[in-house]
Amino acid sequence: MTRSEQDERVVYVERDRGGSGLGALLIGVAIGAGAALLLAPMTGEETRARLKREARRVSRRAKDLVEDISETVSERVEDTLDDARRVFDDARRSMRDER
Repeated sequence: MTRSEQDERVVYVERDRGGSGLGALLIGVAIGAGAALLLAPMTGEETRARLKREARRVSRRAKDLVEDISETVSERVEDTLDDARRVFDDARRSMRDER
């Protein structure tokens, strides 16, 4: 491989700017809880019981979301490390071949 062909190699890094949805989930829960309190014809005891159930449900969903995000991040880190190792190995082989 000639020097000019090596100079033309380019590495592109893509960034995923998509959000996890956790913020939207929490805002939706807050709006839903507020609407439920204002619109539901329930006693205080019933309202408190419902809020506890909803809080447990939201907590479970948040934990699931955190686990999913953690798994995705771990996979992406591993993929990135694999790519970096490949690029490094290719560069090392290329330098050896030039000698």
